[in-house]
Amino acid sequence: MTLAALIPPHKLAHWLLDAIGRMLRALGLDHSAVPEEVIYMIIIIVIAIGCGYCAQKAVVWIVTKAISKRWPDLARALCEKKVLANCSRIIPPLVLLALIPFAFEDQEHTTHIILLITLIYFIVTLTLGINSVVAFAWVTYNTHRNTKGLPLKGIADVIRGAMWVIAVVIIGSMILDKSPAALLTGLGAFAAVLMLIFKDSILGLVAGVQLSGNDMLRVGDWIQVPGKDANGIVEYVSLIVVKVRNWNNTVTMVPPYYLVQSGFVNWRCMKDTGSRQIQTSVLIDINTVRPLSDAELATMQKEVPMLKDYIDIKLKQREEGKIQNVFNKEAGADGTIETNLGLLRAYYNIYVDRHPYIDKQKIHMVRILDPTPTGFPMQLFCYLTTADWGAYEGIMADILEHITAIAPTFGLSVYEQPSGRAVYNIGASPAEGVPYYGTAPVISPDQDTQN
Repeated sequence: MTLAALIPPHKLAHWLLDAIGRMLRALGLDHSAVPEEVIYMIIIIVIAIGCGYCAQKAVVWIVTKAISKRWPDLARALCEKKVLANCSRIIPPLVLLALIPFAFEDQEHTTHIILLITLIYFIVTLTLGINSVVAFAWVTYNTHRNTKGLPLKGIADVIRGAMWVIAVVIIGSMILDKSPAALLTGLGAFAAVLMLIFKDSILGLVAGVQLSGNDMLRVGDWIQVPGKDANGIVEYVSLIVVKVRNWNNTVTMVPPYYLVQSGFVNWRCMKDTGSRQIQTSVLIDINTVRPLSDAELATMQKEVPMLKDYIDIKLKQREEGKIQNVFNKEAGADGTIETNLGLLRAYYNIYVDRHPYIDKQKIHMVRILDPTPTGFPMQLFCYLTTADWGAYEGIMADILEHITAIAPTFGLSVYEQPSGRAVYNIGASPAEGVPYYGTAPVISPDQDTQN
């Protein structure tokens, strides 16, 4: 009995078998099932591939043309992620699944094997299509909706990975002829091995959820990771790696779970507030600190006009018996007129309060820290009204240069550790004609060469 005599209920299959039978009779070949089955199989494979190819070209062309007119970015993303192409690959296995059962109805074993292969092909193409849709959805959301730049790509990677795991489980259950539940139960024995293999992915998933859920990290953030050569801009965040482009244009890869476990510095809040902190100190030589006389105060009023009103108010307070070392609004600055160090501190406070680039809405002060072997640290603590790195460095340099250069006007010296040449010069004698600068004699280059 031939395959055509079985009269399959599918009209297309029936028509194909009829056509194949007529063709074989016209060629004078024996009217048997085997040639009909082989030719039928070849024809349906060609039909399936042709349908898939035509559908892919037609759908891609129509959709891209229709979308590109109104949403060019969307059309570009569809093409880049090959969403339509991957989804159209599902058509050939569907055509094969519809027509194969009529090819080998009298050979159940052969039909079973071919159907199994076709089903595996269908599952693989279906998984590819779903993953393409997930990738496209992620790109679209990240471009248009993820305004905060949250590192959500790890979640998209997890979804795609989970789809492949499900596909592998289903394919394995089909090959072994067991239910997926039974197969998953059997995999429990390999849980430890799977945990070891996918350790980075699992830790990365948990870390990614923490980073995004707590808004700890975004693409474009400037971060600094202690213990790693990572100090720059975050360019990429995935399930297993955070890519940081350092300021020297090198790239450092850091696992997401390392950021959660060890911590890191994120400079985003500083950029968002538009204000950056200055916390720098000038070391004052303790040996140059001394009391001030009224004559010296009068001289300072002439040499430093910024202090004129301050000194007048402080002199009046002293006449009235008020404590000199307590800040009050009337004086306008924290400091004293009893010592040159206190007067310098008052000048620094006034200077900071009048500086155009220092944020007056935030705390700003000048304070003296505990004495050290290198002198009195006088610390400037304030915030600038800009977070731009270049502007910040320039303004901070101007401030530091000014507060350092003004110290000798108050009879104070900024401490500097003696260099080897200064130590060598200490041994020189004034009788030898060596000039003195401060307490250390300085040898001229000619004398140094002769020695």
